[in-house]
Amino acid sequence: MISFDRLCLALCLAGMPFAYALGSNQNYWELIPRAGIFWVLMAAILLGSLLEPVAAWRTLLPLATGTMLCSTTLLYLGMEHPYRQPQPLRQNTDLMSIYGTSSLIKVPREVAEYVTKLRQMAANGGFRTGDPMFDLTGRYPGALYAIGARAESRAWMIGGYEGSNRLNLMALKRVAPDALKKAWILTEPTGPRALSTDILQQSGLDWPNGYHEVGRIDSPRGEYPESYRQYLYKPVE
Repeated sequence: MISFDRLCLALCLAGMPFAYALGSNQNYWELIPRAGIFWVLMAAILLGSLLEPVAAWRTLLPLATGTMLCSTTLLYLGMEHPYRQPQPLRQNTDLMSIYGTSSLIKVPREVAEYVTKLRQMAANGGFRTGDPMFDLTGRYPGALYAIGARAESRAWMIGGYEGSNRLNLMALKRVAPDALKKAWILTEPTGPRALSTDILQQSGLDWPNGYHEVGRIDSPRGEYPESYRQYLYKPVE
């Protein structure tokens, strides 16, 4: 006989894969199986309650073994095909630090070179650690933190979705006027997730007259095979 507590736990686990996929803006039926471990746990709870204690381990041992094999396979596939990255994780050999920390992470060489060049370009233009910056690329929020900028408005001004411009415009209007006018701007006009520069004008900034172009740099390839030209601007004093 299955106890009420175990039945409630099993039902909760059964719904976890659906909660995992909810709001992902992707095909739910492709995402749900990736969280299938919760269904395995549900089956283990139900079988453990229905079977005799002596026979339970004989049934659950193959289930546990199969689960380990599936988890190992999924982990391997995730490392070989990392989300929004151009190559397997084992090929990431270049070390890169996040500005202001002593921690090092392994990244593709193209990413390490991009961050190094962006840091140099910003420094040559007079950028100082902690200066505010808006990322209008829509897809490279880590670039700001890697060079020591302070992300005003939102941690990631994400682009590429319906309503992205409206959402980020609302966020810009919540920024203090002084910080808004002092912020540097990183754009990627032809990028696949680029935010419109119109939101700068609509938020009250003097774009593009009030800004000076510091430099240009090509973005590293990631989820898209192409590289796109980025532009870094500083506010005119």
